[in-house]
Amino acid sequence: MRVADVLGLRSRAFWAIVVLGLLAVGGCAWAAEPGADAGGVVQRFIQARGAGNLDATMDCFAESPEMRSSLGVGGTGRDAVRAIMAARLANAYTVGDLRVEGNQVVWSEHVRRNVWGAPVANFDEDVVATVVGGRISSLVTYVGGAHPPTVAAPKLVSLSTDVLVPLGTLLLVAAAVLAWPQTPPLQPRRTTTGHLLAGLRDYVARRG
Repeated sequence: MRVADVLGLRSRAFWAIVVLGLLAVGGCAWAAEPGADAGGVVQRFIQARGAGNLDATMDCFAESPEMRSSLGVGGTGRDAVRAIMAARLANAYTVGDLRVEGNQVVWSEHVRRNVWGAPVANFDEDVVATVVGGRISSLVTYVGGAHPPTVAAPKLVSLSTDVLVPLGTLLLVAAAVLAWPQTPPLQPRRTTTGHLLAGLRDYVARRG
């Protein structure tokens, strides 16, 4: 095989390893749990709701969100959800611990509702928020322990940097070995001793 062919094969192998390495690292980064940011989204929602900021609260919802309650109150779309949230901002909430289950966040809270002209209402409720694309697409409240068990979304395997760093180093070393130019093997010199002896014998024969 010619030297140019060998170098061409090594160059193609080098770029193939580089592409595979990038795909592996990118795939591992993409393979993080789908609900990795769900808890943060809900935390921002709870803070905005507690501050009485309707615009900031709505920023946490998707373009076409849905809100439902075990009491039968609900709506779909930003206008309907905005109207519901505007009424709920008057409530006082004491929020318990949040639990992330896949792309869902579940928590319990105590609600103190003070509506003008009506007696103060106190009740507990469970809340399930479904987060898709960094926004809340669905918010369901279950009043008085009416919350059914939730089904956690399947988790995708995620690799930590403890695995990614050695993997990247191994790929770079392999690429460097393949790309490093190597000296082609030396061709053995053709010996001329046999030809010289044959010529000498012919000369002696002719002179003799």
